[in-house]
Amino acid sequence: MSAYPFVFGLKSATTFYAEGDDLIFPVQGSSQGLRWRTPSLGWRKALACLAADGADLDGIAAILQTQDGGVDWAKLYFILGRLDAKGLLSRCVQGNGTVLATLQPMTARFQFVLPKLSPASHYRLSRFVNLRPEQGQWLLETPLSPAKLWLHAGQALPLLACLAQPTALDTLCRAVPDWEPDTALAVLALLVTAGAAAPCDAVGQLPEDGNIALRQWESVDLLFHSRSRPGRHDGFCGATFRFLGQIDPLPALKSVAADAGLPLPIPDMARIQQEDPPFAAVVENRRSIRDYTGRLLDVDLLGEFLYRAARVKAQTDANPPGRPYPITQRPYPSGGAMYELELYLSVGACTGLAAGLYYYEPLEHRLLPISGLTADVQQLLDNARLNSGAATQPPVLLTLVARCQRPAWKYQGMAYALMLKNTGVLYHQLYLTATVMGLAPCGLGMGDSDLFAEAAGLDYYQETAIGEFMLGGRLSSGLDS
Repeated sequence: MSAYPFVFGLKSATTFYAEGDDLIFPVQGSSQGLRWRTPSLGWRKALACLAADGADLDGIAAILQTQDGGVDWAKLYFILGRLDAKGLLSRCVQGNGTVLATLQPMTARFQFVLPKLSPASHYRLSRFVNLRPEQGQWLLETPLSPAKLWLHAGQALPLLACLAQPTALDTLCRAVPDWEPDTALAVLALLVTAGAAAPCDAVGQLPEDGNIALRQWESVDLLFHSRSRPGRHDGFCGATFRFLGQIDPLPALKSVAADAGLPLPIPDMARIQQEDPPFAAVVENRRSIRDYTGRLLDVDLLGEFLYRAARVKAQTDANPPGRPYPITQRPYPSGGAMYELELYLSVGACTGLAAGLYYYEPLEHRLLPISGLTADVQQLLDNARLNSGAATQPPVLLTLVARCQRPAWKYQGMAYALMLKNTGVLYHQLYLTATVMGLAPCGLGMGDSDLFAEAAGLDYYQETAIGEFMLGGRLSSGLDS
């Protein structure tokens, strides 16, 4: 099964249970597990060994010889192959009496294929490799593969350092002085199998460098994509409520001073629903507008815009066990009814409203002043102009700020991805509302979250800017733009 003395084991978190005389192995992410019909006593002992400290081929054979009185090598390879096919079999490299590295499949999509290492080749790490400390060890992953490699005690780090550039096989064998050459080759084989390293061509390029699609992925983007959706990892992804009973969920609404703020006028929604143009017309006429010349914005228009787009329509207390956290209802949808996004307004020119930074309080429909037109607020407006290519700064810049811990309290593996989706939903809501009102909307693709945190006095990790949206007023001529 391999040219290296790998130690086989059941990957961590593997469970199996008896059903009559059979053993059932559930497989994560699949309704089709593995049923092992009437395993012998020897195989039951071997399984216990694989689930504990693991064993190499000779060790497994010795257990079978002792318990069953003989070894059927064809069956041994077949059974290990079945475990492999379901992503249940890990492989370790040992050296000097300790475990150095463990390759662990994350899904059944991973199929172990032992690479043929060539002395004539140079090897290099993939640019998609992610290495981080976890559980007192080093964990290496890549979004190119549904497998991960544990590097125990950090002994393999000199080998990784060499692989930062194309390196010959004989040099890699000497990378860790305390290792035998075969040990280094075995660890390299696991790195190649895990998609973390590969042989280079004559100019030091990996196969991934010639892949047009992969060349256009940034490493962090592909890792984020692969880990925020199920398919090629074994982490939790979904509503796990992992902090239930440990940390209280954030309230549905941000706490604000009760007696502060500027009340905004409440529009007549019944009249508006009668007078608004058809939805299809609004959608067809929606576009980004970056020219604010002759466009007048006043506090009444701004108040109507915010009321129509983002007010709180109702709030509901927690209702365990299905939804053990409070929620609100607003004009736009939000995943899990979390509504973690808050609106802050950097106001440059709005009749009836002093320039400065405000927070929109969606329950009471009012603006809470945070600061005047400070240098930071002015820089936010200038950045919006530069990032959009507009000739002048927007009259108002809306910053979408995520209370990150609200979705993270419920969701695991996908919380930030959900925040981005909710941001897109709110962008669309702001666009359509501005369009139907004849205002000038323009969503931005980026903004400075650190600058905004400084301007608003917020904790970057608790409430962070996640989107920016420019807003201008109606044309003074009354003509549609």
